[in-house]
Amino acid sequence: MTPPKISNVNIAPLDSLHLENLLGMEVHQAAEQFRGTDLVLDVQTGELNRLLAGGKIETTSLEQEAAWIELLRSSDANGDKSLDLEETQKLIFANLAPEQAAAIEVEKFLGSIDDLMKLRYGPLAENMSAFGSETRFQPTLDAIRLYNEGIRLDELSLAHRTFAAKGLGKTAVNIVGFLPSLARNLWTESPALVGDAAAEGAAEGKYREREAAIEALEAAIAAGIESKESWALNGDLESALALLDEKTRAVLEEELCATKLHGILGTEDPKERYNALYDFAVGERPGILGYGGGNSRMHGGWMESAWNLSGRRNNVFFAKTVLRFLSVKATTDDPAFDDELRTKAREVISDIDGDPLAGFVNLFAVGSTNILGGLQLIDEPTEYRDWSDEAAMDGVGRAVDGALIIFASRRAFTFLGDATRLTRATTLGQTAQTWWKSATFSRPLGGSSLGKAAVAAEKEAEALGVTATARWSSPSTWVDFALRPWNYLKKAGSAWLFKGLPPLGEQQLQMAKQVGAATSNGLDRLTRGVLILGIVQYADATLSPEFNPFEHGSNSYDPEADFERYPDPTQPDPVLNP
Repeated sequence: MTPPKISNVNIAPLDSLHLENLLGMEVHQAAEQFRGTDLVLDVQTGELNRLLAGGKIETTSLEQEAAWIELLRSSDANGDKSLDLEETQKLIFANLAPEQAAAIEVEKFLGSIDDLMKLRYGPLAENMSAFGSETRFQPTLDAIRLYNEGIRLDELSLAHRTFAAKGLGKTAVNIVGFLPSLARNLWTESPALVGDAAAEGAAEGKYREREAAIEALEAAIAAGIESKESWALNGDLESALALLDEKTRAVLEEELCATKLHGILGTEDPKERYNALYDFAVGERPGILGYGGGNSRMHGGWMESAWNLSGRRNNVFFAKTVLRFLSVKATTDDPAFDDELRTKAREVISDIDGDPLAGFVNLFAVGSTNILGGLQLIDEPTEYRDWSDEAAMDGVGRAVDGALIIFASRRAFTFLGDATRLTRATTLGQTAQTWWKSATFSRPLGGSSLGKAAVAAEKEAEALGVTATARWSSPSTWVDFALRPWNYLKKAGSAWLFKGLPPLGEQQLQMAKQVGAATSNGLDRLTRGVLILGIVQYADATLSPEFNPFEHGSNSYDPEADFERYPDPTQPDPVLNP
């Protein structure tokens, strides 16, 4: 059967073939564009191979194919996106020697062009058009995946805070479940901090739910592209979201900021896009006392909000990822703009990271040295050092935690002081007995019972005289006895130094005693304050260590993230085709 003669070939698919764009793709991604064609891209050599009859291989290149495509485009003299016999004949005689051109049958040559369109350029154009549609959505999909990872890290950080003001529900569960958890450990392994474990499990579970929502969006986009839906080809995210159920849409729009990020990343002007990205990243930072800020919020009912009373998220991971991109990779045609943008981004990153020397000790030093500076005792007060954003988000919880530790430490010091006084006035056994009678579960130190007992015992000892048994049963008395020679030496030295001077009057003696007592008490309070501060600092570092994302398979930011608009492979590359 004689095949029908071909008089016209549609070459419209060639308009979406700009093979120079393949050079900017990852090699396996570029090779994927040739699926369904008669060419295979060798990922090792970059050559294009075509299998011929008898197992032979014909080799060509991207440059050769691009030149042939351009030749066919230019042969369309009337611009109707097709080649007819007349245009084909002109193509032949314009590119071959007259004797060679005369030997070629125009109909057969046009038929070979038709085969090329069916077997090579048609499928290639479809693949690149589909990929072009994907590039309109891919930056958004990549960005919301990064955003999802940032939410995961924020929630895991919250799960491991000892006393998180944003996670009071978790803290309450820790308190109630602590003793039962210890009891369960007698026969099975159970986390001591039940609330922490539950919050960590919830964070991972919500992360998977959000990931499922992203996958649903990706599937809807892929189906639209495959069906050549106009919304998919034009990158219309709202139409894609409309195909999903209400809960999935809420997760993508409210928790992952999909619509907002899609609008930013789709902005053509790079300056506008970078400024919008900068504002978005800065907006993720926490507000005063760690509250406020953030571009997304919790989704769900009261159970979710019970874990985070603020209802907001501060995605520091995503903020630092965006800012690092802006400070390293973002580039426009305006060097002055680029320098200013990079400087701003780096300053914000530094501010987010905070000063490693910041903390409770720095706050104490700032307060105390400013007081001493006001009294003109020192010239240079300590400089305040900025806390990191992560520390600021936990600032209220750490302050409450620190206040509890300070209160407990002061009570402990008071208890030890009262116990020492009572033991000096009575016996160690009497002190232990007094404490045992007054101690309860809610007041393990016995409240003020030891102090009252010590005052009563001291008054009684003053009135009746201290018995030898009571005095020598006190451990502190042994210390006093050991120091007696030193005390005698101090008195002898004082007598020798002040020998011949007139004696102090009664009023002067009284003032000297008051000054000595004030100085002693002041030093005692200062010493006690320093000890308590050390306890708070140690407890804060031990009980509330800085969250380490590396322990959970992540970095503090993603150094490889790219927030550029992906080039459309169906359009000429402005860099390669000025």
